[in-house]
Amino acid sequence: MIHISKANTRRKVSRGPFTSRFLPLGRLLPEWNDHGLAQIGRLEHATLEAGALVPMHMHQNEEILSYLRKGTMLHKDSDENDLGIHNKYFMLMNAGSGIYHEEGVREGGETVEML
Repeated sequence: MIHISKANTRRKVSRGPFTSRFLPLGRLLPEWNDHGLAQIGRLEHATLEAGALVPMHMHQNEEILSYLRKGTMLHKDSDENDLGIHNKYFMLMNAGSGIYHEEGVREGGETVEML
């Protein structure tokens, strides 16, 4: 079954050069009371423009899989990782006991589009 969710029914958060659109997978199913679907807790489509910075923040009790469709994102975390992420790699963060991280795009860099 295919269900089309119109853009105006999606959650969108925009903070300057950072935009995140939350796609409620589970809520598209009749009588489903969870935003997730199977093992996928949630799906977000995000864009970070040149100069964007999502400052250091914590995630706990979740796994985060990131795929960049275009651009290069700089990632730093409390496990001392400091690297560039791009469309040749997936990034998986296991934040069971908690991890702090930040992400951004260099000034003058290409806009990042990611899931």
